[in-house]
Amino acid sequence: MIQPFEICGYIGTTSISCLYLPEIYKTIKEKKVNIGWGMLGLQHISSISYFIYSYHLESVPLLITNSFTMASAIVLTYYKLKEKKEEIETPLLV
Repeated sequence: MIQPFEICGYIGTTSISCLYLPEIYKTIKEKKVNIGWGMLGLQHISSISYFIYSYHLESVPLLITNSFTMASAIVLTYYKLKEKKEEIETPLLV
């Protein structure tokens, strides 16, 4: 039987996972990332750290949350690198 605290964990997992969906959608649609490198770096560090911690605790809600957060960070980083590459390859018109 699922404990009340586990239900709270799954609600939190769903909420946090949904936080990244609008940003990912907007990034894919506009092909522009509106998040800085510092934010993305912190997102990677925190996701990896919490993933290791949640694995140690064997907490399924935290594992799901941090897996989704890591995937979101990877997608946003990919588009940020792609955007940077296009800026470098596009000559400036004066």
